[in-house]
Amino acid sequence: MRDSFNQGDPLKPHTIAAPDLFLSALDTLSEAVWIIDHTTNQHHWFASERNKIKFGVPQGDIPKTFWLDNIHPDDWDYAVHGYQRALEDPSISCYGHEYRFKGPCGEYMVIHDLIKFLRNSDGCVLHSIGTWRDITLERRLEEMNRKLIRKDKTNEVLIQSIETFKLAIPTFDGFIFTYIKNICYCKASGNYTEITMVDGTIHVVSRTLKNYEDALGAHGFFRIHHSFLINLGHVKKYVRGDGGYVMMDDNKVIDVSKRKKEAFLVRLEGQFVSAA
Repeated sequence: MRDSFNQGDPLKPHTIAAPDLFLSALDTLSEAVWIIDHTTNQHHWFASERNKIKFGVPQGDIPKTFWLDNIHPDDWDYAVHGYQRALEDPSISCYGHEYRFKGPCGEYMVIHDLIKFLRNSDGCVLHSIGTWRDITLERRLEEMNRKLIRKDKTNEVLIQSIETFKLAIPTFDGFIFTYIKNICYCKASGNYTEITMVDGTIHVVSRTLKNYEDALGAHGFFRIHHSFLINLGHVKKYVRGDGGYVMMDDNKVIDVSKRKKEAFLVRLEGQFVSAA
């Protein structure tokens, strides 16, 4: 595959005269234009000086492997073989693809490469004309929006479940039904569990903490320690440390175990709105 791109002279950035107005237009569009004359295997590149710097285009003659050498390794097969297949298919006159391309500082940008094939009557390509557009920011914004939508949906379900779900707490003479939002935290005590409510009431239940972790884990509760299952909605403060600790709304201080810290912080990030 590389051999087909290595034949002929190096790319000449100015072998075809390009008016300054044309380069200025490319500059405003954050674009570059490349042209391959397949009858002579000559390559031409047009971009403003600013965009040459942004795309990492070398000064002077551009190596024939410039494109091949800077495609992200994970995108290489898709980008190169996709272009080659489109080139060889006489039914294709336009082809567009996206791939990551390494910039001058080693960072990768997302390039949208739109290509027009000019073919003869036999379907053979005479010229390939491509436009590069940097869409890195667009893709980042789209990913941020997707994450926000996922988080909103998760929080919406979580809020609905906390607001409407009730837990049946067994007592000597029956059950107490309480909204789970009114539970502050649960503490293991042997084969028993102490359930502390936001009003300070404590219910001692003859069930293990694991039972309540299974029942409440999907509804805004997290087991931060072997002995504690907490309602994330009643966390007042988190203090960093090896594991760190939380302060609950009733000022109870509870350690976070080291092995639970990473998962706990991920759950916190999904639970609360951050201005960061």
